Amino acid sequence: MAAWWVNQHLSYKAERDGKYLWAPKRSANGRRVAHWETMKKVAAGERVLNYVDGVVRSVCIVERLASDKQKPAELPAEWGHEGLEVLVRYEVAIRPIRLADIPLEWRFAEGKGSPFNKTGGVNQGYLYPLSESFAEQFFARFGERFPGLGSPLLPPEAEDSAADLLRRLLGADIHTVTGSVNRVLRI
Repeated sequence: MAAWWVNQHLSYKAERDGKYLWAPKRSANGRRVAHWETMKKVAAGERVLNYVDGVVRSVCIVERLASDKQKPAELPAEWGHEGLEVLVRYEVAIRPIRLADIPLEWRFAEGKGSPFNKTGGVNQGYLYPLSESFAEQFFARFGERFPGLGSPLLPPEAEDSAADLLRRLLGADIHTVTGSVNRVLRI
């Protein structure tokens, strides 16, 4: 599943309180901007890291795809009025993650078109895609800071008891890492 990075310096409080992400459709000179166009690519269930004033403050879960929306009144006046809105659920970190806490090699690995520049700093812009690798590493290291997310890396059956899991595997072939086949015969 895709993950995203959003820079929200001026808009974070308004967007968090309103449970949305919003970007203009065009710049003041009428041009489309790539980091706003990405709003059209987010999908329900995907996660968005909210970067604000040097830290990842929260993670959004996308609830509804982008739709046309006039600029909310609480956002800065200098932005265009025609825009796209994505409805989200915000999960605020119990302890924000500083950019310096995110390993430089993860940031460098993201490459061109990512939220990170060639020095590992953050590019100016709104919404950027993240690689699956970055997202997996980020949530493996920092996921416990977002208790409302649950476990991002475990499948739903991981919540089952061991006995429930064994019952589902009863009689099924289980291939081991050495290539042999085992089978649960009884619990």
